[in-house]
Amino acid sequence: MTANPSTADGPDLSGGSWHLGAGLEGRGVIVTGAASGIGRAIAISMAGAGARVAATDPDEPGLRSTLSELPGGGHLPVVFDLSDTSAIPQLVTSLVEQLGDLWAPANVAAVLRRRSLDEVDDEDGTCRWT
Repeated sequence: MTANPSTADGPDLSGGSWHLGAGLEGRGVIVTGAASGIGRAIAISMAGAGARVAATDPDEPGLRSTLSELPGGGHLPVVFDLSDTSAIPQLVTSLVEQLGDLWAPANVAAVLRRRSLDEVDDEDGTCRWT
């Protein structure tokens, strides 16, 4: 029995030609941590694949810089601090209203603290460094 690699909602992979952005053309995606680093690179990559990117980050100047580099159109800059977890459902609702379905989340927002694993505590998961 052979699995059918194509679906009604996704890309047709039966021809063997697949790439990381396959199926993102015109779809809404959300990228957290989009103002710099890996988040910025992912936002640029997804936009290059044809996605409409909701780029989120609390760093407004960095976010504006990222948005200026996104190819295509229909992208949204969203200044947002993920540590306000109670506001996340409203954020998602708002983005769905603006972009339609959100096809792919890329949650890459992070704070880097260099310390031994045995020194990590609960605060490490909720901190925000500016």
